[in-house]
Amino acid sequence: MRRFIPLGTALVLAAAVLTAPSSAVAGPADQTSVAAKAKAKPKKAKKQPTPYAFRAHGYGTRIIGGQVPAASGATALEVIGCTNKTGLNRSNNVAEVQIPGLGRISGVRTNVRTVKTANEVASISVHKVAEIVLAETQLGRLSIEGVTSVSKASATKSGYRADTETTLAKLVFRAPGGQAQVLPLPTLNRPIVVPGLLRVAIGDQLRRKGKDFARARANGLTITLIPTKTTVVVGRTVAYITRGIQSGLFSGSANATKTELLTGIVGTGRTQRVTMPCQGTDGKVRSSSAAGVDLPGILDLGVARSSQLGIQGRRVSRGFEESSVGSINLGNGALKIDAIKGRVNVSRAKGKKPVVNFSGSQVAGITVDGETYSLPELNGLEIPGVAKIETLVKTITRNGGEITAVRITLLGGQGGIINLGQAKLKIMPSGR
Repeated sequence: MRRFIPLGTALVLAAAVLTAPSSAVAGPADQTSVAAKAKAKPKKAKKQPTPYAFRAHGYGTRIIGGQVPAASGATALEVIGCTNKTGLNRSNNVAEVQIPGLGRISGVRTNVRTVKTANEVASISVHKVAEIVLAETQLGRLSIEGVTSVSKASATKSGYRADTETTLAKLVFRAPGGQAQVLPLPTLNRPIVVPGLLRVAIGDQLRRKGKDFARARANGLTITLIPTKTTVVVGRTVAYITRGIQSGLFSGSANATKTELLTGIVGTGRTQRVTMPCQGTDGKVRSSSAAGVDLPGILDLGVARSSQLGIQGRRVSRGFEESSVGSINLGNGALKIDAIKGRVNVSRAKGKKPVVNFSGSQVAGITVDGETYSLPELNGLEIPGVAKIETLVKTITRNGGEITAVRITLLGGQGGIINLGQAKLKIMPSGR
């Protein structure tokens, strides 16, 4: 992969032909003042529990798809996970990031917080980038300065609001030894395109609200590197708020399979994954299922299913996470297991420690090379050159528990771990 896009004469040509309008503010006009206030420096505030669940996160850059290196995760990432407290304030910054195939991004900063005022409660995510060098050669440098992305989800007496705003300060071309030239900026409907090299567009925005929630998301910029078919997302912000917190804060997930293969074979990652909302599921069972997920030449699976339930009460919160696999066939019949299920149940009364159990978990119908085994006999069993098996691997955590119904460690030249029937759940005190 090239370190920098070789713009050559195309860079100078691009600087001469860019004709997009100069305005770069995205989002409805009536939201601009709200987003502007969200960017203001937050004041220190006392942490207070509320009946609202908040989430917010943001990052500077993320590389997606195309010919990207392994290390292409989010930079300057900052997160506020499941919480019902206002007064939280977290920041992360990176002085400079080198983007393969593009150039450098400097002054990357993310701030996420939850606030309470006389008029509203809100989760807010703000990201700022000082400068993005789109390309730099002996003919000059093309850069965008002052990228800001804001997302805010709030609740007021009149209802819920979702606000977003993306702003760009200026697009600058600097020729060697010459004066900087300020060029027209991209807009939502008019991206900058250097044919065959790159495309720069204002990032997409999302604003959703309902009777008991609001969600806001904004990307500062989306840069497409045409030669490598790579997308660079710059300045992602996300904020979320919903009502429903009473006695507990839920955190959990379930997935039927999770593979960690070491030989370069494409794994399945987490399949049929469900993630518990912070406030629970409002007493409704949520599920995800599939007819089967296979690892060609290694493992054949039957029906995979995950489900969850979370119930909020004034005095008690309770729920479960569960995942199951109908059957597996490893090594063309070397190992067969039916009815694999991992389940964790948690309940928490106000002012008391959580009660955790794994009732409902099971492993049944086990056959190794045509011979039937019971569960105690299977645990720790090793099939020479094929796999080592562990069953009902349980862990009690501070506020809950987690389980893996079957863990298969592949032996021989394959290597890796296959986890089946994973579930975890915590219920933390809400402070209310």
